[in-house]
Amino acid sequence: MKRLTCAGCEETLSEADIALGYDVCLSCVRVRHYTSVKYNRTCHCGKKSRATEIKNMADRRWVGCERCLGVITQLS
Repeated sequence: MKRLTCAGCEETLSEADIALGYDVCLSCVRVRHYTSVKYNRTCHCGKKSRATEIKNMADRRWVGCERCLGVITQLS
């Protein structure tokens, strides 16, 4: 069964996105590209950001954004 909501912002996907088999809407694709290329992987979603639980790797801890896959807050 195809996903009917966007994996990033949880809004309803358009018919074209569903027909092509995409999981993410075009606005989330744009902001993910913007985050990965331009601003050193920090979140710039503003009010649309969706925080994840605290993630950690070795001695680094951070809160990520599900919409742009960037870092919202660096904890340590």
